Amino acid sequence: MKKRLITVMVIFFVTMVISASSLPMEYQKILKEMTLEEKVGQMLLLGVPGTSINSTAKAIVTELKAGGVVLFAANLTSISQATNFTSQLQEETLKTKLKIPLLITADEEGGLVSRLPLGMVTMPGNMALGASRNEHLAAKAYYHTGRQLRALGINMNLAPVLDVNNNPNNPVIGLRSFGSDPLLVGNMGLAAISGLKDAQVGSIVKHFPGHGDTGIDSHYALPIVTKSQKELKEMELAPFQKALAGGAKAVMTAHIEFPALTGGKKVPATLSSEILTDLLRANWGYTGVISTDDMTMKAITNYFGQKDAFVMAVKAGVDQLLIVGDLNNQRLAKQAIIDAVEKGEISEKRIDQSVERILTLKAELGLKPNKLPELLDPKTEAKAAEKIALEVGLQSITQLRDEGRLLQKGDRVLLAVIDSKLMGAAGRVGTTISYLLRKELNDRGFAVETVILANKPSSYEQELVSNKAKECDIVIVLTRNAGYEQAGVIKRITHTPLITVALQNPYDILKYPDVKVHFITYGYTEASIKALAAILTKEQAALGQLPVTVSKTYAFGYKR
Repeated sequence: MKKRLITVMVIFFVTMVISASSLPMEYQKILKEMTLEEKVGQMLLLGVPGTSINSTAKAIVTELKAGGVVLFAANLTSISQATNFTSQLQEETLKTKLKIPLLITADEEGGLVSRLPLGMVTMPGNMALGASRNEHLAAKAYYHTGRQLRALGINMNLAPVLDVNNNPNNPVIGLRSFGSDPLLVGNMGLAAISGLKDAQVGSIVKHFPGHGDTGIDSHYALPIVTKSQKELKEMELAPFQKALAGGAKAVMTAHIEFPALTGGKKVPATLSSEILTDLLRANWGYTGVISTDDMTMKAITNYFGQKDAFVMAVKAGVDQLLIVGDLNNQRLAKQAIIDAVEKGEISEKRIDQSVERILTLKAELGLKPNKLPELLDPKTEAKAAEKIALEVGLQSITQLRDEGRLLQKGDRVLLAVIDSKLMGAAGRVGTTISYLLRKELNDRGFAVETVILANKPSSYEQELVSNKAKECDIVIVLTRNAGYEQAGVIKRITHTPLITVALQNPYDILKYPDVKVHFITYGYTEASIKALAAILTKEQAALGQLPVTVSKTYAFGYKR
């Protein structure tokens, strides 16, 4: 009873701090005049279909009066289209009574998760930055990512990921994490937030309390993390606590059960008042925006039902509901919250607190009522970002084995690759890993023959590489999330100097542990492939350090 009383008192104090907030007078005036329907609209962060203003987009802005939208790669097909679309969205919302600009958001994590259109530069992802061990470089990378987003009219980045990737079998985080050390993840996360802030772009750290130690993807099922409170505090929670204490203004919840934090209740963090109100608000004193992950994910819809889940989330402490689904789902969410308030299940004062946090965030991002946000020049920002992306590539590529040789002048090179389009925008016009690496080596005077392999190379493909290897001076095999079939290609190359490169999963070497020269690139952005070419030809040294534990032999500690 005493513990609960203390919690209530802390919540009251935090609420009083919020109510005495620095919300500009112009927004205070708007808040006082808002109807319940308009307030709940501000709590919606909605997916928008298409690439230009259509009837659904207009309904999201004018009918639902959404406070924000989330855009994906399919929404952003070119620089001119993207800037036109975001401008149209803002123009449409300024036609409404409130004239409050939208939060326009995107998941621009870099690497595997990029929404930027052709012509912009995708940075190598978080694990590459973790391998660089360079917080200043991480801040620069996120700064230039932020500047590019602003050039497209996007004012908030659903990043950085602060999940600690301490489960090699995690199906959804992987390269999206800075690494397996919570200290490294926390420090890199702070640097990323700082870079975005300097670019005047908001950041939303995710997926709280941590998605790194799961073997299930919450897009398809409900994961459970059974660690103790002590274990969670030392590992999963540590980067988030550091980031929120360091000034992060928004956090995204995870659709994951944490029984140790909920008193054994079978609810995900998104729907847990013990996690969002007691831990985040009362215990940590967090006063920023709490947003959900997409409420249409199976971890929610398969277990709780959408209508009930929307209300449960707000009761738990959520300020902003992210809903990527269709317009009917989005309408359902808004009406469910309004109904809950009118029935007395949720107080309007509680709604006011969420709206004030959201409006405060908008004010901090320079979004002013009845004013269109100014855009930066996309070409200028992309050119500046290109240089930093290559620097990240050069500082992140890691050499785990150095017992053989690299390329020498005059070498005939065999390139065997599990091919793919480059991560990020370039992939949309067909530029592939094999094409770019071959071009980079050709430009340096090397004769290169390429063999494109399936993800699970057949016996025929394995034998083909083995035979062609006999006709070359050196072989480079590039694997991606290697299984035994990819390892079979490598094991058949016995008499020709061999270099292996893990393009994605840093754990690939466990499938072929006897190789003599091995690199990890942590992704296949254009910058990473160009950096790899420079390293293979000895123009640059590999500077990265392994940011995850692959085995005791290859683990590197991180010390501040």
